[in-house]
Amino acid sequence: MILKMRKLFLALGFLALSSLGFSQEKAHLSAAEIATRQTEKMATLLSLTADQQVQVYSVNLDAAREVERVYLDGTNAASVLAALHAAQVGRISSILTDDQRTRFVEINSRYADRTRARATAKSDEK
Repeated sequence: MILKMRKLFLALGFLALSSLGFSQEKAHLSAAEIATRQTEKMATLLSLTADQQVQVYSVNLDAAREVERVYLDGTNAASVLAALHAAQVGRISSILTDDQRTRFVEINSRYADRTRARATAKSDEK
């Protein structure tokens, strides 16, 4: 169970980081835009209720603002981002039903695996 949660934390962290990294290549997305995109995707994948969507949006907005603050401060240490991510995952998990939480862990585990595979491929190229 701990390993699954660790994978989940990593996956959401990579999601937050990739959202910010992607936004730098194109137009900068605001924290609200990032939170909206994340919430819409989660609403579709997890069949969130309207009340859950409001709660998840609030968590995602707080997390996006904190990640943005960390980058602007220049203190983008992995440990700081991992802690922010862990808090985000914990807050979101508490909002979800058991079935949604299981699906959430499953989706994020697959995302973490893909992200790890891409990182390995990049390091092999160097």
